[in-house]
Amino acid sequence: MSRFQTINLANLPAPTALENWTFDAIIAARFQQFLIYWQQAVVQDPSLPTYDVTSLTSNPGSMLQFTDAYREGLVRQRVNEAVLATMLAKAVGTDLDQLAANVGTARASGESDDSLRTRAQLAWENLSKGGSYGGYQYQALSAAPADLAQAAVYGHEVPGVALGEVRIVLLGAHASGAVPAAALAAVKAQFLGAAGRADRKVNDLINVVPAELLQYQIKANLLLGQGADGPSVQAAQWAAAAAYASAVQTIGGEVTLGGLMAAIGYNNQPGLVKGVELFLPFSGAIDMNNPPSIGGAPFSAPVCTAINITWSPAP
Repeated sequence: MSRFQTINLANLPAPTALENWTFDAIIAARFQQFLIYWQQAVVQDPSLPTYDVTSLTSNPGSMLQFTDAYREGLVRQRVNEAVLATMLAKAVGTDLDQLAANVGTARASGESDDSLRTRAQLAWENLSKGGSYGGYQYQALSAAPADLAQAAVYGHEVPGVALGEVRIVLLGAHASGAVPAAALAAVKAQFLGAAGRADRKVNDLINVVPAELLQYQIKANLLLGQGADGPSVQAAQWAAAAAYASAVQTIGGEVTLGGLMAAIGYNNQPGLVKGVELFLPFSGAIDMNNPPSIGGAPFSAPVCTAINITWSPAP
C-alpha cells in the first residue's frame, strides 16, 4: 500500500535512449561508406584500381574495417550502459549506490542490488516519518536489509489486526524464508528501541512478527510426446517450476493448481508435453477440480522445499 503510484520496476519497458545495434549492421555501413569514398577517389584519379573490400576478408582494408567496427560497437555499448546506469530500475553495483544515495539510502554490508533498489524506491515514503505503510516498510527493511526479502505492513483494516496496531510481517532473504533472530531483533529495535519514540506515531502500537511459512513440495511426472528430448524438457520444466515457486514466495503469495500447471504444463512446451501427472502439492485435496490454494493470507508465505520433476512417454 502506497501514497504514490505503485511501479513495478522490473516491468518497465526498455528506454528509447538505448540503441539497438549489431556488429553486422556496423560493418555493412562502414563498407558502404568506404566504397563511396573510394569511388570518389577513382573519379579524381582513374589510375586507381577497382576496390571491393568486401570480397577479400584477408585484405588489409577489410581487416581494418572489422577492427574499427568492433571498436565502434564497444563505444555504442558503453553509451547504452551509461544510460542504464542513470536509472533506478536498471543500475547495478556502485552505480546503484549513487542513485540510492540521492534519496538518503546507503547499501548495507552484504545487501543485494534488488534489496537496495527496493529501499531506494521506498525512500519517498519515509519522508513522513513512521506515518505511512511505505514508511514503516522502508524502516523495517533498512534495519536488516541483507537478511530480509520482504516486509509487509498492515493496519486494522486487515482482520486480526487490532485498532491502533501496526503489524509488520517479515520474510527472510534465505531460500527457507526464515527470519534470523538477529534480523527480527534489529527490526524490533528500530521501532521499539531507544529511538522508538522518534520512529513512530504516538498512538501506534507496533508489532513485528515473522511470516508464517507454509512449506510444500512439487512432485510431478511429465508425459512427453514422440521425439521429445526427455532430459532437456525435464530440465526446462524444473526451471519453470522453480521460477513459479520463487515468484509466489512472498507475504500473501498464493500457490494455485492453475498457476502451477501453467508453469510446468504443456503450454510451456507446446507439442512436447502432452500431459502432467501432479502428485504434490495438491494430491490430498478433497476436490481436485477445485483444490484449496496454499497461502494467500496476509501473514503467511508459501515456501517450496523440494521440486521433483520426472518424465515418461505419453501413452
